[in-house]
Amino acid sequence: GSCRREAPQRIGSVGADGDDRPVITAERVRELAGVRSLGFVVTCYLDVDGDRFPRRGDYEQQLASMARAARARAAQLPPADAKADDDDIGRIVSWVNAGFDRSGVRGLACFASVREGLFEVLKLPVSPVNHVAIDRAPMVVPLELMVERSERVVVMLSDRSRARCYGFQFGLLTEQEELLYTLPRASEHQPRSESHQQRHVEEAAHRHLRRVAEMLLDQVKGDQGASIVLGGPAAVVAELERLLHPSVQQRVVGRSGLAVTATAAE
Repeated sequence: GSCRREAPQRIGSVGADGDDRPVITAERVRELAGVRSLGFVVTCYLDVDGDRFPRRGDYEQQLASMARAARARAAQLPPADAKADDDDIGRIVSWVNAGFDRSGVRGLACFASVREGLFEVLKLPVSPVNHVAIDRAPMVVPLELMVERSERVVVMLSDRSRARCYGFQFGLLTEQEELLYTLPRASEHQPRSESHQQRHVEEAAHRHLRRVAEMLLDQVKGDQGASIVLGGPAAVVAELERLLHPSVQQRVVGRSGLAVTATAAE
């Protein structure tokens, strides 16, 4: 048999240096929640969903309107704080207006504080409610809700010689893995009878499904929130489920007749 893993497709975050970082995690949200500023932190949530805003100018206008209102609020603060907040708002607007890849991105969460050396833009796989906040700490409640709802779903499609595993989070494909197993040919093993050959093929298929079960165990290890959907011919799905580790069996939330040849879109 052979195993092939494809490169993950990830939604990332962009810091001031432009480097990509992984999908939003509870750990990163906790880090942001722990930021406390002697001045203020500007938080901006912006909906950039292409279905609602097909043109860049559409969401840029929304941001411009929010920025004007935020600057008016900042102007009520002491001069030094007002100036810092105005600069932070400007940095967010400049970053958004400079353009970015919207592939798979439906929203942005922007955090800026000149005094704390903080500037981070998280690309979100779901649309947030447009909002700008100016406070002593980043506004992370919307991110916390997203993380709570970010259940990972593993879809394992299998037949007697092949398996394809898809990982989804926020409804988006995040990983893909394929397992191939070559069933034996009669000429290779010279069986004494057709029934002997059939038993040999059945044993090989059983070994393949055991490997699939092991792959599933690896997929959900360390991810207590992952759910599993099994797909394939009913007899194969039933046998695979019997072979699963008990901790994995508890994660199975659905079964489907979807063929192993189904695409990610299907």
